[in-house]
Amino acid sequence: MTKLLRAKEVQIVYKDDNGNEKTWQEAKGLVNEENENQRFSIVGVGYKVAQHEEVNEMVEESIKELGLNHNTNIITMDDGARIRIKVDFNDVKFRIDETDIVLRVNYDNSYNCTTGLRLIVEGIHGRTVFILPDNIGQYYHRHTKGLNLKDLIKKLEKGIETFKTKAKATFEKFLATSMTNNSALAWLDDLITKAEKDESKSKHVPIKYLKLIRIKVNKEGVNTVWDLYKCISEVLTQEIESVDTRKTHATKLNTALNKMIKEKKNTLSESQTMSRSDMQDGQPSLSLVEGRRYW
Repeated sequence: MTKLLRAKEVQIVYKDDNGNEKTWQEAKGLVNEENENQRFSIVGVGYKVAQHEEVNEMVEESIKELGLNHNTNIITMDDGARIRIKVDFNDVKFRIDETDIVLRVNYDNSYNCTTGLRLIVEGIHGRTVFILPDNIGQYYHRHTKGLNLKDLIKKLEKGIETFKTKAKATFEKFLATSMTNNSALAWLDDLITKAEKDESKSKHVPIKYLKLIRIKVNKEGVNTVWDLYKCISEVLTQEIESVDTRKTHATKLNTALNKMIKEKKNTLSESQTMSRSDMQDGQPSLSLVEGRRYW
């Protein structure tokens, strides 16, 4: 296993206006236990360090409590200041349109204040990662609370239930929403146009990724929103190494997809309302189309 760094708390000393050394009482520093020159962050006095090794041990213990078969992989980021523990539960899965989606739970922890102890639920198929919206796939634990096994078990149980219910329902909604290839390309073209016109680049997914998604859609074809979502997930997984960047862009596209589905439902509802208004005296009006009657 990759060696995990340990953080050490140190006092922060500064000089006042008269050149006298003072200790900062309201804060403390976090440094590498083996190399104090590697400084991680400055935190409040109430901050409780969650050591990477302890988090990993507690994650394994929480999974053991639930008796789940799993594979674990740990990646380090920011020169060891941050870790992501990726746990794949191969027996926890569901099928969407001939595709088996397996549960992956990510545990993030950091010494540099980039994240607290965070649990993120995702779906995977092979190498492709299907990222869920934050409101159904992310649970957060502040460092001021310290580590708690029971709390971690509850979060894992909630994550599994979320995957089986809300994640599955989201993907099934994508599958149930029909979409032509032309409409998918038009949707992507609209996103590209908005990104080109808007100076605030942070609001948009970078154009280079949108164009790669467009190429994939044009090549493979789309019949449902699920097909489009798969193309999006495959491109982002392949092209973006940073887990944070990938999640940021996937979340933006998830939001845009759900907005499109909602607008499509509203348009359909308005169309049905207009059709009912054409009825006179309780009888539907009849029209001829290619020699057939319909209402």
